[in-house]
Amino acid sequence: MKIIKTFKGFTNFIFAISMLFCHLSCQDKSHSKVNSKKQDSYSNITLSIEKEGNPFGTSSSPLNYVDSEQESFSGIVFPDSSFVFKYSKASENQLNKLKTKNVESDLQENLKEVFVLSGIHNGKQFLIIDRSRNKDFGDDVVIEFNPRDPFNKDFKSSFIVESFDILDTGDNNLGIKKAYLKFYPDPTYLTYSNESESEKLKHQLQIVAADYGYQLGEFEIGHQPFEVSVKKGLFGHQIRFKEKNVKFLNYGEAGFKEYRLKDTVNLGNKYFKIDTITSFPPKLKLSQIEFLETDAGFRVGSKSNNFSVQHLDGSITDLKSLANEKGFVLLDFWGTWCQPCKELTPELKNLHNEYGDQISFVSLAYELEADPVKKYVSENEMNWYQGFIMGKPKSRKIESRMIKELRVECFPTFLVLDKDLNILFRTCGGGAYFKSLKQYLDKEFDN
Repeated sequence: MKIIKTFKGFTNFIFAISMLFCHLSCQDKSHSKVNSKKQDSYSNITLSIEKEGNPFGTSSSPLNYVDSEQESFSGIVFPDSSFVFKYSKASENQLNKLKTKNVESDLQENLKEVFVLSGIHNGKQFLIIDRSRNKDFGDDVVIEFNPRDPFNKDFKSSFIVESFDILDTGDNNLGIKKAYLKFYPDPTYLTYSNESESEKLKHQLQIVAADYGYQLGEFEIGHQPFEVSVKKGLFGHQIRFKEKNVKFLNYGEAGFKEYRLKDTVNLGNKYFKIDTITSFPPKLKLSQIEFLETDAGFRVGSKSNNFSVQHLDGSITDLKSLANEKGFVLLDFWGTWCQPCKELTPELKNLHNEYGDQISFVSLAYELEADPVKKYVSENEMNWYQGFIMGKPKSRKIESRMIKELRVECFPTFLVLDKDLNILFRTCGGGAYFKSLKQYLDKEFDN
């Protein structure tokens, strides 16, 4: 088989966006303090899968190694030095559950996964994507490169984003969704210890998928056009709205807001509840409500609940007491497991030195155990309030009421509150996002 070093062009299909309005009667059961009488269902918004202008950024995940099925493939060039990896949206567990519920589907079996062959031969590493979805790598394009190239952080930019139809689950049903994916080798994505020689080779050839897709819909309220973007993440659907012909805002930008199902949103001076998101067909349903008063929230402009806070020494206080000490409090949600958090420690110390007399700094480590936090805080001389929230990072099961209700979904997350627990500022992450925190403090507290 001839190995070529150029990428073959592929045509990306973009679905047209359509609007569908209907008026249905519904009962509002939101936990917000809204009128519970029946309201008209305002809009069903058709969602299409897009990749351009993605406001959420890409999400990446490692592909699983195929072991037991490997003999069912053909065109494997060097079986002793290559491995098959697979990407799937629907797990076998999900598919089996649907089968037990007698969900019928005549969907093509070959669209369950995308298989990628990753190998090395004669000092060259290669990658083959089974684009024809026939488990035969012999009729697909081969990409060849130097084994040291994947260690270059810019290397993945040389790979292209391609469109794949893939089986997915949703609404207790099965269906085909379009996915915009980039497959590339990344030997550093996962870390291991005590590897055998075979495992070292497999990990060197690890394939990662970057998902560039998100859902986009268009709709109108009182002849005013809006757009909504949706991405399903670890904690459920992330939803953002904007007026058409302006860009979606990002974390840290003034006016940024992100929503979840059952939230209330103000659009065109009217209030709506985000009722449902369906997968097949892909739609988002808004219901107009008569808005009276919001409960405590998590966004800028809302008020936080007065949560209990535990110090590393075990003593308990509450958020309002901490905010009352100086009239303002900066909450820093972090963890010793979070590398970006630790990278910001020197800059956070500089901020504390500059503004610690005007605003109370409160760092809250989200960890399984307090001992690693105590050690890190001591070694790095973090001389301000150090709290501890027990929990399992990167888990879907969140037991902390504070983490859940303030929707701390990325680390580090920073919030500035006043003595009445009004949320004045919020951002997440380092780089430009941390810079936006410094700019806010410079503006509000620099005398």
